[in-house]
Amino acid sequence: MTVLSHSALHGVKVIEMGGPPGSFGSMFLADHGAEVLRIGRPAAGASVGATVGLTRGQPLDRGKRAVSIDLSRPDGVQVLRELISRADVFIEGFRPGVVERMGVGPDECLANNPRLVYARMTGWGQDGDWAMKAGHDINYSAISGTLHTVGSKGGPPVLPVNYLGDWAGGMLLAFGITTALHAVGTTGRGQVIDCSMLDSAAVLSSVLQAGLSLGDWSDTPGSNLTDGGTPYYALYETADGQHVAVGALEPKFYVTLISRMGLTEADLPGQFDESRFDDIRRAFTRVFLTKTRDEWVAIMDGFDACFAPVLSMRESWEHPHNVSRGTFVEYEGAMQTAPVPRFSATPAAIRPWAECAVPLADTLAGWGLDGAAVEALVDAGTISAPPLS
Repeated sequence: MTVLSHSALHGVKVIEMGGPPGSFGSMFLADHGAEVLRIGRPAAGASVGATVGLTRGQPLDRGKRAVSIDLSRPDGVQVLRELISRADVFIEGFRPGVVERMGVGPDECLANNPRLVYARMTGWGQDGDWAMKAGHDINYSAISGTLHTVGSKGGPPVLPVNYLGDWAGGMLLAFGITTALHAVGTTGRGQVIDCSMLDSAAVLSSVLQAGLSLGDWSDTPGSNLTDGGTPYYALYETADGQHVAVGALEPKFYVTLISRMGLTEADLPGQFDESRFDDIRRAFTRVFLTKTRDEWVAIMDGFDACFAPVLSMRESWEHPHNVSRGTFVEYEGAMQTAPVPRFSATPAAIRPWAECAVPLADTLAGWGLDGAAVEALVDAGTISAPPLS
């Protein structure tokens, strides 16, 4: 396979405004070669917009450049309009109506740039009864039904950090943008993307939602095949207070698992005898508590039992498989995930910090603003270099 000299999104120009979900989505675009320019306010409270600063080693900032624009000034809004007119993608992450009031709504921007992909990232979506309500990931996940699925039988839902709305939302946004860019290539026309964190959380449970309506899934958490309802797809505590993850759904893996645990099929009820699941669970609980997590890792090593240790984030950096695959990389003093997914011909790469933290004139030169224009805008207080840390 011939490896090309540039990444898949080389030449794609992206303007980003808003919060972390949109920044997460544009992180994927930057990793794959897009030129991402973040727009924000010059100081807290100075204007509408997200804080613009770039932080060394922050995944949401990697591979990007930035400029502060005072959007309370008419000439600041005009600068933003000009930048958007030269972009392939504009990402905004505000409540419905905010960018319209700024003067950079989709109608204006698409009129000036008909090939523009105008990507809108909100919590509840552009329409619906709750479109204007405040909220965070936990709220979007809650009404999607997805949060309810994460928990144990008889217990409360378990909060899965902010994966379901914020970060899933950013990934869905990146997918939507690349899909829309393909459509631009075939139709010559841009369009508006309405991406919500509610929809992102909901789509993660789409198979379960259908299963519930078809009678294949229970709405009671902890009573299904892959939510801890089966004793051989569950988490178990070990002698040192750590945990292991067991996923031996198939009979061949189940037989290997119990054999390495020192059990036989004769010691246990049938694998699929649901009336005896509690007996199997008690046996597994008892046996796993006899050894430490790492002792169980050694016992299971080399055998296909669908078994893995539950690692902390810090431990995951040093796991042999993650090290050999390069799952994590150190970037500017911070450990983070390597760019994904992996392409054979146009591999992704994290742009060095030195290529991001450049003079403002260099940042804007690639967007059609010459040095004299940039200097005049700086002198007028319309734009400024972003704070870097």
